[in-house]
Amino acid sequence: MAANKIQTVPGTPIVWADDTDFSGTANGFTKTHQLDLTSVASSEAREGAKADLTVLMAPEYAVRMCLEYAVAPVAGKIAQVGFAWSQSGTAGTGNDAGATGADADYKLASEVEWFAQLQSDCVNMPLTADATGVIQFATLGILTPKSQHVSPIFHNLGGQAIHSDAVEKFNALIPLTPTIE
Repeated sequence: MAANKIQTVPGTPIVWADDTDFSGTANGFTKTHQLDLTSVASSEAREGAKADLTVLMAPEYAVRMCLEYAVAPVAGKIAQVGFAWSQSGTAGTGNDAGATGADADYKLASEVEWFAQLQSDCVNMPLTADATGVIQFATLGILTPKSQHVSPIFHNLGGQAIHSDAVEKFNALIPLTPTIE
């Protein structure tokens, strides 16, 4: 009898991107939820629409981000994404860190403490000093879900604004499901 192997199988990604001009052509992703990262200024934050991971959620998710800056960010600066969890599927109900559960500017400027509540699930993307035309992709880590519903909160610490179109920009959670063979 052959020994069993446990393998991790990536599932269909949950992708937050912009309805108006996101294109999966360069990255292979299909948008599932709204998040407009167009022109997010340095030190500003934006949250995405709440997603339902379903009751059959994966035990872990890979976190992937793709950004493009209009002007080269400072090399070594970071962009962050945190996750606001909720037991409720209703946009404005029961969200961590004061999130609205909708695509909107995040209240970071007025209440830094809200974003601090997300730090246990916050991942950082180190940036290169590349501007328009250079798309920065990164798989940033593995996340364990805390609830069935989640909204990403993006925080731009790159020293420059994000590009003025949202063609390439997204945040994604890729389900990682173990299988036994």
